[in-house]
Amino acid sequence: MRIIKKTFSFIDPTSPTEWQVGFAAGDIIIIPATKGSFDGGAEVETAGYGDQVTRLTGYNFQVEYFDPNYRLNCNFYNALKNSRDYKFAYRTETQIHITDAPVQVIPKAPVQDDTTTEVVWDVIVKWAGKDLPCPFDVPAGIFDACVVNG
Repeated sequence: MRIIKKTFSFIDPTSPTEWQVGFAAGDIIIIPATKGSFDGGAEVETAGYGDQVTRLTGYNFQVEYFDPNYRLNCNFYNALKNSRDYKFAYRTETQIHITDAPVQVIPKAPVQDDTTTEVVWDVIVKWAGKDLPCPFDVPAGIFDACVVNG
């Protein structure tokens, strides 16, 4: 998962150089070694006109991901949960998707009554938009190594 300052914009999100510039400036933060899912978006409709009962006006999106860096990322999530200054990027095996709007990050760290369950961050990321996030090819060499936030 990647957190991107809303003031940072890409000319070409497939460019490794642009990602490196964003990392160096502190405008892009990588949250490594995560797993999660994207809900695909829930449609937002309003009343239609004429014979159209409703019309699509946008989507509400949600990503849920799990971050095993529990102790290390506590301060990071405490700061991030109060901010609306970031967009979000998620990656599949070969594609990356970037939100076109700032996101709300809702971190939780549930603890189970079980000695075999890990305590990990369970993070919900929400945003609204008119369009679906479009995929871009993952930039070569950029997401090959993990970087731990600290």
